Amino acid sequence: MYWEHALKAITLAERVLPNLQALQVNKHRHGPIDVIITYDGLAVDVVHYDPYTKTPSPKGRPVEYSSDVNPIEVLRNVNRALEEAYVLKGAEYRKPEDAWVVPVAWRNMIILHLKISGDGGRLIADPGLQRRLREATRP
Repeated sequence: MYWEHALKAITLAERVLPNLQALQVNKHRHGPIDVIITYDGLAVDVVHYDPYTKTPSPKGRPVEYSSDVNPIEVLRNVNRALEEAYVLKGAEYRKPEDAWVVPVAWRNMIILHLKISGDGGRLIADPGLQRRLREATRP
């Protein structure tokens, strides 16, 4: 039953949430600041960062910013928000990927999504973010 797989996906998201980590800041020239979120070496999503409020911005609302930011401060602020984040009790199914998407919220705003396999048993990395993370850590 699909609802059972959705429940498994939500349960897995709740289990991994305490171990999510803001690992890398991507500052786009005259554009948004995205922070790559990882779990056990897997890049799972980005959180948009609002440098004016020094907090996460809601999913879908990247903040345009043209000045430099302190990446250590950004990571600290996003990791602090992740400590307060919570998993919403619902999941969206995406048929082409055979995956569930479980939203994670902070202060009543969705800030990231966790993609979980269709059977609800495995967290799925974002291939593009994984590549960016790998390229950034090459010597």
